[in-house]
Amino acid sequence: MTQIIPYLFLGDMDLAQDKDSLSIINCKHILHCTNTFKPCFEQDFNYKALSINDMPQENLLLLFDDAIDFIKHAIDSEETIYVHCNAGVSRSASFVIAYFIREHGLTFEEALNFVKAKRGCVFPNYGFQKQLQQYAKTVASNKKGESAKGGAGDIASVLPSTAAVAEAPKPVEAETVQKLQYSCKKCRKILFTEDNLEEHMSKVKAYNTKTHSLREVSQECSSIFLEQMDWIVIEDESEQMGKISCPKCQEKIGKYFIYGAQCSCGRWVAPGYQIHKSKVDEIRPFVL
Repeated sequence: MTQIIPYLFLGDMDLAQDKDSLSIINCKHILHCTNTFKPCFEQDFNYKALSINDMPQENLLLLFDDAIDFIKHAIDSEETIYVHCNAGVSRSASFVIAYFIREHGLTFEEALNFVKAKRGCVFPNYGFQKQLQQYAKTVASNKKGESAKGGAGDIASVLPSTAAVAEAPKPVEAETVQKLQYSCKKCRKILFTEDNLEEHMSKVKAYNTKTHSLREVSQECSSIFLEQMDWIVIEDESEQMGKISCPKCQEKIGKYFIYGAQCSCGRWVAPGYQIHKSKVDEIRPFVL
């Protein structure tokens, strides 16, 4: 469960069935975006149900405004709302992103990055992303000529003063000489730096999804996991996994997993952009 802004929480189905956790955040409203979940506590919370499959062809455009009205009513009333799907990654996240697009005038990219900065696993499927982009264009078109009701600056009124819209990962620049860099082993192109790595190691036991057991984590991961990079090309938007190739020589250097992958250390990383260590070289900064 992740607090995005005051009164707005985003998360998974497990917590939607945990009355104690919902009570801790003083939840009053629940928006669930799955095709399987049934309300557990109808006497205690105000539910709105959206029957949605996490498939790119699902039509969210017809549902956005009604769902946003539900979210807006809760927030305007200063009552906590919990928005969830199975994992809190794609379906429910799409409606939270749409809320910021309509109510705060953010572009799709700004809204996605803002929500993702709060909940790192957020990743709407590509069909949903395209619909959110279209929705953002429609909202912007409808607001043309009107005085700015939302705007990116308006979000500051509901966030701590230190909060800011998260920036997308920046491409690696030649001037980045003081950081550990990684290059393609075949063509030597610089691909990313240590700042782009997804840190996930832990000294505690990790749950192995294959054996359904706890085990001690490895001392060192056999793969590198990255944040989303501009040069990573998703070959087929309907597929949940595929290869990652060097943008220069097209050598296969890893795989992507839209819904996440388990590292050799036992930890789950979602979404997973996995680079094979054998396919890249480390370039350490030169120190006098």
